[in-house]
Amino acid sequence: MTDKHMKNEFYHQIHETITTVRKRDVIVMMVDMNAKVGPNNEGLEHVMDRHRIGNMNENGELFSKLCASCDLIIGGTIFPHKTCHKVSWVSPDNIMENQIDHIAISKRFRRCLYKM
Repeated sequence: MTDKHMKNEFYHQIHETITTVRKRDVIVMMVDMNAKVGPNNEGLEHVMDRHRIGNMNENGELFSKLCASCDLIIGGTIFPHKTCHKVSWVSPDNIMENQIDHIAISKRFRRCLYKM
């Protein structure tokens, strides 16, 4: 079984689990999937806003597609914050910074997020 197949199966299992939750319940998903969602949200405006860092990677594509299919929004992309507050990974040489850990919440409960 390839890594890509394992990732796809993992995301499929998460999707299946999320779809069992009643629509009136809130879903909060806190994940460390090494998912870089990147600066371009074209076609995914309903999932994430423009306040992100890094370039989208394969995990970011899978994560954003999961959020889109499950009506979740990526919370860390909604409000502007200083870069140091968005970064969840820094390279050992302190040169590269990325936002790879995310919290997603049911789109219906977006109002529950507030600017800190």
